[in-house]
Amino acid sequence: MNKKTVIDNLRWITKLVLGFALFIILGGVAEVPFELSTSPTVIIIGCSLLSIAVLQLYKIWVWKVEKRSADELKWSNMPSMILKGFAIGFGFFSSVVLIMALLGAYRIANVRFDLISQLQGFAFFLSVAVCEEITFRGFLFRMLDEKYGFWLATAVSAITFGFIHLTNDHATWWSATAIVLEIGFFFGAIYKYTGSLWVPIGIHWIWNYMQGNIYGFAVSGNNIGDSILTPVIEGNNYITGGEFGAEGSVIAATIGVIISVYLIKKLYDKGLISGQRQSRN
Repeated sequence: MNKKTVIDNLRWITKLVLGFALFIILGGVAEVPFELSTSPTVIIIGCSLLSIAVLQLYKIWVWKVEKRSADELKWSNMPSMILKGFAIGFGFFSSVVLIMALLGAYRIANVRFDLISQLQGFAFFLSVAVCEEITFRGFLFRMLDEKYGFWLATAVSAITFGFIHLTNDHATWWSATAIVLEIGFFFGAIYKYTGSLWVPIGIHWIWNYMQGNIYGFAVSGNNIGDSILTPVIEGNNYITGGEFGAEGSVIAATIGVIISVYLIKKLYDKGLISGQRQSRN
């Protein structure tokens, strides 16, 4: 290995580590309005503006540090790609709840609607989706994929994303594994397939919002607030996800694996992955 290769590798590692760390920190900052304020206005406006700021900072980072435009986050693509993500996330999560209901594990006890609570949840989950997708797909997955290929990038980003949730309330080794299976592989594959970060942001955003603010589950172990549906959730924790939320269920994990396998097949069909190392350097 010559000196230039060593220097190039060190630069690549530095960009990855610094970018990943910076946006992990910014993710915490973007959630500050929700965590520290009781004012609905502060939460809604604060989380929304901070989400936009993080998106713009990613674009600046890519432009200044990587010397390219952030085509994966083109503003012109945002409406259609976010809506595509919403449609996929809505179908995925609603399928999970429908199967639970058919198994007798989920039923609706009451229905109520509070606009302010819904707007708070919608704004907060925007900040979560933006920050986590930029960090785990925009940096970790993308950079590993460019240098080492899809499979290593998917495995590392999926496992890191899943097991970082072990720090959440009510997390278990199974709930972390379920997130790896249903979200980690799925989101990496759909980002690779579409070439747009807006799609996994949209899926992530609507997934969390529906889970907490519509269907009334905990979201990754956190009780976010009022939901439109007040459910009765009963039965085995592997079916319901227990106190961690529906994303900790075998149902969600199974559906996620099926979708991931389908997407990976599409990636092979399009020639976007071949099982070999795909270095673009």
